[in-house]
Amino acid sequence: MEIWKDVMNFPGYQISSEGRVKSLERKVRCGDGRLQPCKGKMLSLQTKTGRKGKLVYFRRGVTSYQRSVHILMKTHFGVENWQQRT
Repeated sequence: MEIWKDVMNFPGYQISSEGRVKSLERKVRCGDGRLQPCKGKMLSLQTKTGRKGKLVYFRRGVTSYQRSVHILMKTHFGVENWQQRT
């Protein structure tokens, strides 16, 4: 059974016990001050040349943050090698 937990320091995002990451449904402020609904979605996991693990990108305001999925898994679930479990 897949368990979802909120990602620390990134409100509006969750990570699952299977290593999947999603954004939650939320409202974002437009340039003219209105609030616009934004649907939640599964985030794609990225790979970079020369790196072993998967990466995910979070946005907070206008800034983008890159995080390793295996470190998020270790932090939130205590799982070391989540890719080997599947």
